[in-house]
Amino acid sequence: AVADARASAVAAVDGDPGTTWAAAADDEDPTLSVRWLGQRTVRAVSLTLDRQAAASRPTRVELVYPSGRQSVDLDADGTARVRPFRAGQVDVRITRVQRTSNLHADGGLERVGAGVSELRLDGMGLLPITLSEVPFDIGCDFGPTLRVGIGLYPTSVTASPRALFEGGMLPATVCGPPRIDVAPGSTRVVLAPAPAFRGVRVVMRSRTVAPPAVTPAVLSGASPVERELEVPPSFSEARIAVVRENQSKGWVASVPGPGAADRVTVDGWQQGWQLDGQVERLDLRFVPDRLYRSSLALGGILLVLLLVAGLWLRRRPGGEPPLGPRQVHPWALALGGVLALGVMAGWVALACGAAAVGATAVVGRRAPSDLVAWLSGIPVAVAALFYWLRPLGSADGWAGSLAAPQLLVAVTLGLLVSTDLSRAGRPRSLRRRAGRSTSR
Repeated sequence: AVADARASAVAAVDGDPGTTWAAAADDEDPTLSVRWLGQRTVRAVSLTLDRQAAASRPTRVELVYPSGRQSVDLDADGTARVRPFRAGQVDVRITRVQRTSNLHADGGLERVGAGVSELRLDGMGLLPITLSEVPFDIGCDFGPTLRVGIGLYPTSVTASPRALFEGGMLPATVCGPPRIDVAPGSTRVVLAPAPAFRGVRVVMRSRTVAPPAVTPAVLSGASPVERELEVPPSFSEARIAVVRENQSKGWVASVPGPGAADRVTVDGWQQGWQLDGQVERLDLRFVPDRLYRSSLALGGILLVLLLVAGLWLRRRPGGEPPLGPRQVHPWALALGGVLALGVMAGWVALACGAAAVGATAVVGRRAPSDLVAWLSGIPVAVAALFYWLRPLGSADGWAGSLAAPQLLVAVTLGLLVSTDLSRAGRPRSLRRRAGRSTSR
């Protein structure tokens, strides 16, 4: 199976169709082994797979037991009748599956292994096996280690077998003294992970504190950058108003009446304000929006002024001659293009573009001037052939994830920026030619 406890064989017999046993993609002989006490008669086998599971559905299995073996094809529901046999163990070998692939964001396909969400053996009467929901203390040798300053303290996780299998947040307590003295000033607190558990949050308190009272507040406002938060009345002096959004320094809260609000971060990510005094309402405003809109307005005004100035100068008669064209040296254009290609695509693309420029400089002087421009289309055609052979969703992977088509395009760009090199420096004939001249 894959390296995940939630995809172990327990998922196939736990009675939950939302959990799935999954074999590794390179497993050529995926097998589920079932053992039980005593001899029982097996008359049918059923292997179902959840539609949302990232696995391939079995279509043919082989049942191997001490007195023989049988191969059967599964119907559309994953069920097949077998010749009844008595045994105390069965190995369910999956010999054929309906191939399924995982489509990556870049278009590549990855084959997934066989999977079984629920396994049933008709006649055995022992499946499914439900995991206990009674919590127990796992022990201090298996939990994360808490470090406070220079002191190390093991922890013990309390959870049921069902909670362990499903994963998620589990409570843990410190194994050791009931009280830890923390020196004044800064103290480093680290919750080191254990092989089976990873610490997420540490709660340290000096006294028993009642759980906070959470009261819903009304958040109104049609504008996405201006809101009003109606704070419900409370007799507690310590109050925090929380908006379930990512914390951002751009949001500023102001109190229209008495009181004050100081920015805080709740649970490490939520936007919050600690209220001081009898605050009844918070006016929330996203301050950077004003600068953003002002910049857009200023840009629009400058654009209009530019258009007006252009039209006015166009109608105004000028005494200066118009600017004429200026020829850029071919080597400056070629080197600038290759350097830009390297900045965008990296060193390998720069090398391909430079090779194309060098080939143009050597061969272009002896070839027709338009030959380089025509030849530049060949690498692009070859790159297009890659995408034709390996389109998005191809079983062999998408051509866009390969380097070869991109480097071929780099060669084409190198040829295009160096086309003038084939014309530059071309020797001109100085021989006399026959002709006529007239004069008056």
